[in-house]
Amino acid sequence: MARTTRQRVVRWTIIVGVAFIMGAVISGSASMYLITSPQHAPLRTTLRAYQEELERAGASSVEEVQLQLDGTRLVGTLARPGSTGPHEVVLVAHGLGDDRTGLSGVAALLVRAQYVVLSVDERAHGESTGDVVTFGVREHADLTSWVEWLRENEHVGCVHGYGLSLGASSLLLAAAEGAPLCSVWSDSAYASFEDVAMDQSGAFLGLGPWFGHTVGRPSTLIGFLLARVVRGVDLWAAAPVKAVGTIRIPTMLVHGDRDRLVRPAQWERLRAAAPRAESWLVPAAAHVQAREVAGHTYDERLLGWLAAASKR
Repeated sequence: MARTTRQRVVRWTIIVGVAFIMGAVISGSASMYLITSPQHAPLRTTLRAYQEELERAGASSVEEVQLQLDGTRLVGTLARPGSTGPHEVVLVAHGLGDDRTGLSGVAALLVRAQYVVLSVDERAHGESTGDVVTFGVREHADLTSWVEWLRENEHVGCVHGYGLSLGASSLLLAAAEGAPLCSVWSDSAYASFEDVAMDQSGAFLGLGPWFGHTVGRPSTLIGFLLARVVRGVDLWAAAPVKAVGTIRIPTMLVHGDRDRLVRPAQWERLRAAAPRAESWLVPAAAHVQAREVAGHTYDERLLGWLAAASKR
């Protein structure tokens, strides 16, 4: 009887173990495919409506510009203010699943403040091509190329970076690698995409972050391994927290204290890793909602910070 019981325990342990491994492989494969797939969708706002908004803000010219980088076509919209120069430039980078027209309010604000504004579609988003989203691993090099293009073609001094979520994280990685930026305004950046993935695996099942960091962790690890093997992307490198300490330009870290996608704990890790950076935790703001919640305070603080950063 005892031997039979032991055999049953062993048999069921093996069955449960195999089922767990199969579940981790299946869920990891599915999550890898979903999170790295291109985010092409109709532009949030038509290009004509976007252009008209910028023109109402005082843009004297609005034109589409393109870059070819390693077989990828990157698309952006360049808006110049009406006054005579020289002008500084702000490179605007959106978040996951968005496109360059999604930040039209920020672009219009900056044009009114007499900045040249380049809003870009990140690779595999909007009208830019690309077959994989890499969460900053390749995007940060794209943004560096845009900065270099601006310096060559617009003959400007300072180029500032403004980014949300994916765009913010990519700008931090670009700045850490020496992109010729004068400053970075980072809103809702993640410290590590791996942590975001584990947090969200628990949230997807209606459980807390603890699940993704414990029981669900193998699924994330398998997904990341498959991304490296199948997509050729090292998602473990999508970790600004490992690099922000080397940034020497003025950096602002903005986050919402009700962010459930990129939890405030990630902002805390970035602050700790970049003690020279300024930081602002916006009360009652969810993910990428700091400007909507803080309103004029956000706009005034952004413009004041850009002006001060230019003088440092």
